[in-house]
Amino acid sequence: MKQSNKIIFWGFIAILISFETVYVVRSDFSTANAKGLEFISNVLPIDLSQYNLTLKSYGEVKLPSDIGVNPLKGFKKEVLTYTLESNKGTLEVICTVTNGAVSGCFLEVRSGSVILDRHYSDPIDAAEGFLKKYQSYYKTNLADMIELLHKVNSLKNVTLVSGSLKLTIETKRSSIPPFGDKVRFRWTRVYNGCEYLVLDIGFLNGVLHGMVDHRVVYVIGDTSVNISKEQAIEIAMEYVKNYSYLMPDMTRISNFNVSKDRAVAELFPAVKYANVLYPYWSVTLYLNETYPGGVYALLVGVWADNGEVFFCNNQAAGGLYPPPDDNTRSGSATTEHSISPYMTALAVLAAITFIVMVVIYTKKRGK
Repeated sequence: MKQSNKIIFWGFIAILISFETVYVVRSDFSTANAKGLEFISNVLPIDLSQYNLTLKSYGEVKLPSDIGVNPLKGFKKEVLTYTLESNKGTLEVICTVTNGAVSGCFLEVRSGSVILDRHYSDPIDAAEGFLKKYQSYYKTNLADMIELLHKVNSLKNVTLVSGSLKLTIETKRSSIPPFGDKVRFRWTRVYNGCEYLVLDIGFLNGVLHGMVDHRVVYVIGDTSVNISKEQAIEIAMEYVKNYSYLMPDMTRISNFNVSKDRAVAELFPAVKYANVLYPYWSVTLYLNETYPGGVYALLVGVWADNGEVFFCNNQAAGGLYPPPDDNTRSGSATTEHSISPYMTALAVLAAITFIVMVVIYTKKRGK
């Protein structure tokens, strides 16, 4: 089963709820609130003059304390939920503020329809409108992203590349009301075969539905890839010879029969320290039999610059499985795609913006 580094934009990531804690704190949130209001006023494609806006809730995101070294220690992530009411309907906007900058936003139509700031002919036009307002808001130059968008002729699944910049467009149509027609625009930077997220925006039925901006959170470090795919697989194969995991009855499982010919290695970015991204090989080693706990594969992370293994976990079907002991971890990193319990908890930071929005939305829908 191929791993994917995509942020699942349409919300099917509520399984991560158990790996993060969002709670209301009694502190001064005026700065974050000001940032949220400023973003809504200057970036969202709505006619704010037609709405009564109310701050509904405020929370601060905290990582669990049992995931080892936190590479993003000191990062402050705040979540603000706003209700916007007009005579046309009710909207809910969730903003995530990371260290004083809005790094994500989620817009949900709770009832009625959206009063837009102007008419948009299609999602491509809407995406361009968003980029222009966004670059004005952040006082940054997004000309290359807009230029790549201009090369799109029609709404279909397509990938366009200009230099290191890559634009991927995904479309999905559904006749089921909660889902509707979805279009996702994802800009990434590609260096030595590794993709680094720049900006991800999505539209539902022609209206902005959500956005994630990694530029205000992460910086790209050394992009060198000195370890080949074949070398990464060899390193992973050697590493798992000493890997084991513990079952609930304290039985230790080891000595895995690994199928090297089915091994899959893919490049992804991860945080090695601070907020700096580096490329690593995500190596999936499929097993020739299913082991206790439904384990069918081992997932190994290998830094692409020096070949160091910084995590190893078992992959199981049919639910979660026990995390590895501390002695199986040679480092700590934040990744965008891993599905192991240890790495999933860390992935909350890499995709924290959108995860927080989905978590809050899921909780409220469950009430």
